[in-house]
Amino acid sequence: MRPAIRRSLDILLMCFALMQAPFVSGQQLTPADSEYYLYQPFWAVAEHDRQPLNHLGMRVSAHADGFLVTAALDGYPAQAAGILRGDVINTINGEAFHPVYSLNDQSRSPASFTANPTPVSIGFTRGTQQMTAEATPVFESLYDSLRSASLNSIQQFPSGNKIVGYVRFWSVSRNSNDLIALHRLISELSHCDGIIIDLRDAYGFLDSAQLQLIYRGTANLFTVRGSATDQLQHEGYPLAPLANYRQPIALLINEQTEAGAELLAYQLDKLSRVVTIGQGTAGKIGQYQQQGQGESGSETAESLRYQPALETILDGQQFEGNGHQPERPVPYPYTQPGRVDPQFQTAMEVLMGII
Repeated sequence: MRPAIRRSLDILLMCFALMQAPFVSGQQLTPADSEYYLYQPFWAVAEHDRQPLNHLGMRVSAHADGFLVTAALDGYPAQAAGILRGDVINTINGEAFHPVYSLNDQSRSPASFTANPTPVSIGFTRGTQQMTAEATPVFESLYDSLRSASLNSIQQFPSGNKIVGYVRFWSVSRNSNDLIALHRLISELSHCDGIIIDLRDAYGFLDSAQLQLIYRGTANLFTVRGSATDQLQHEGYPLAPLANYRQPIALLINEQTEAGAELLAYQLDKLSRVVTIGQGTAGKIGQYQQQGQGESGSETAESLRYQPALETILDGQQFEGNGHQPERPVPYPYTQPGRVDPQFQTAMEVLMGII
């Protein structure tokens, strides 16, 4: 692609969260919130500012009996220990579970967290059954963990004389190394008759190089009304030319598909050979801003505040708060047994019906 076209495309694609609009108050996260450690590394100014912590590789949300597991990262301790989506974590080493402070010293600031690779006993509930498991935390930023989990996820499923590939992008990134890895992952599946791309629970930033793996040319790209900030305008990385993957794709999305990941789904869904399956995305394409100590002392220096992209218009519509709806809605309640994935099953059935 010529440099001038590439620059224009990159600016177009990255406008989604970068409107220089008046500040709109939104969700605030502190280091006591597990989601703080998901968003902070993506919005850190420099790589060395990405906050590492001891964790087990799972996303959780508050539950009456502890914390509900909403996702377990591929190849990480929770998954290796048998923890499944829908389990409720009750205790760590017999004490009430906290997703941050059960594994990290609460008396320290996040910048002072240190590695503690000591095995822990996890008490959790699956349905009405009380269970235990043992796992050893890893110490790294979730930015790196999501990257590794994506690399761990790649699989191939033979079905008759056909082969279906699968990859879960836990995050989408504009980092040059991540774009190269993305090209390599798709190349490994290039011989497959169809691919399932799993964007459930994914976060990150959209880059034109991600689209180039599947989307040929610049026709029908979404239009954005607004302007990008200097922070995230990007010239991209001169990747070696690769043939676009031209076979059918089933794209899995859910209510925790956010930011660049949901825009990737929105754009790819414009292709007739792509079928989106699952649940509507989050509609969160705004940005997180670091908050300093307020005059009243009510905000800590380490908090993040979400700025919704309320004035960002994609293809004439407001995306913030609305998200992208799948072509094939398929619910996946957390009360459903973790080893039965109706969204994945539907993706397999759709692909086999096409190929």
